[in-house]
Amino acid sequence: MINKIIISGDMLRPNCHSDGTFSGDQNKNINNRYLIFQHLFASITRLPVEKCYWDPENSFDTPHFYELLNCPLVNELSWFSIYEKENLPEKADAYLLRTFQNAFVVGFEIPPILRNFFSRNNIPYVNLIDYPIRFLDDTLVGFSTNNSDIFNTARTYEAEEEGFYIHAALAKIKLQTHSIIENDSVVFFGQTPIDLSLHKEGKCLQILDFENEIINIAKNHKKVYFKMHPHGQTSEALTSFIKNHNIEITSYNAYEILSNDNVKTVVSISSSILEEAKYFRKNSICLHKMPHKYTSKKTLESFNCLTHIPLGHDILLPNFWYNIFQCLHLTKENQFNNNLSFEPNTLRCSTAAFWGYDKLYKPSVCLHNLFHPINIETNRLNIEINRLNIEINKLNSEVDEYKKHCKKIYTRKIIPRLQRLFIRIGKQISFKTHF
Repeated sequence: MINKIIISGDMLRPNCHSDGTFSGDQNKNINNRYLIFQHLFASITRLPVEKCYWDPENSFDTPHFYELLNCPLVNELSWFSIYEKENLPEKADAYLLRTFQNAFVVGFEIPPILRNFFSRNNIPYVNLIDYPIRFLDDTLVGFSTNNSDIFNTARTYEAEEEGFYIHAALAKIKLQTHSIIENDSVVFFGQTPIDLSLHKEGKCLQILDFENEIINIAKNHKKVYFKMHPHGQTSEALTSFIKNHNIEITSYNAYEILSNDNVKTVVSISSSILEEAKYFRKNSICLHKMPHKYTSKKTLESFNCLTHIPLGHDILLPNFWYNIFQCLHLTKENQFNNNLSFEPNTLRCSTAAFWGYDKLYKPSVCLHNLFHPINIETNRLNIEINRLNIEINKLNSEVDEYKKHCKKIYTRKIIPRLQRLFIRIGKQISFKTHF
């Protein structure tokens, strides 16, 4: 019997500090959802609403849980080693059961290790994610669950996919002349170094894991561009790969790129840009796999706990949650009136989830987010710094090659000639053979 509601998320993902200590990377996201939903959930169900987050003293002892899994917490990659773990040691299973037994869980980006545990133990959950279509007048929320009644109820609120094409067309009208890109181009989109969508068999995939695939794709296009993620990182090997294959770094906004007719194909390991490319009529190639599956009213998918439903502002409405809780017979209040209304960008501003939206951004919509212009400029500067670093590395390589060439000329041609000259005039002189 359900006797509490727990608002949680990925309380297993570590944030690693320079002094060797750890904290909860997702604590802020969990707390934000708690602030939004705690009062509403309590009003509808009259049940206690708790939050579960990384805090050994007051909530979930994550470092201890890693120990129970026999997986030492060493760095951020430790999270990858447990992310999809299914068969848990008995003590780890018992620890989770003590925390979540008799609860209905609403979480943000709940990892598979926890979702699998919930389903094995008949603990109903709702998992919320940032939906990958981010060029609309507000962000959407992806909604999934392990309860078929909740799934079918949420589908009645599903955002209309046809609207995505209209918004993409409006973005294209605004941005299609903003970028100078050669015809028949392919653009490879980079990602952050640590991302759940890059997870494979306990490790984090990198661009250079797909060298051959990228080379083969490039053969079918006249020009190849690389769009670095604002928080991406360069390396000597990546710089060398870009240089050797005549790939050009671009600092254009993602939606400027998608709006350009000269871009025929976009490629990434698993970036959400591949989901968006469809609505800009671009070919897209995923080198790994997309992390989530999504519903569409056209396909009418049957219930699947891995499928996410796109939801808009309904996610904030009391009646939506009343109907969700009613599926589990948890409602204690009469149905609410949906007399709330929300401005565009309400969800986007609440989490500062702007991504590449700055080119479509209207300052009047989010005046309270005073730091947004600074964040945009910082991201742009980071991209430019990364581009310049790659150029500097390229120039350093060219200088090294030039020095080698000069040394060969000096040792093979100049020194012998000088030696012959001094022999003629009767002098014996030794020359340095290095710079």
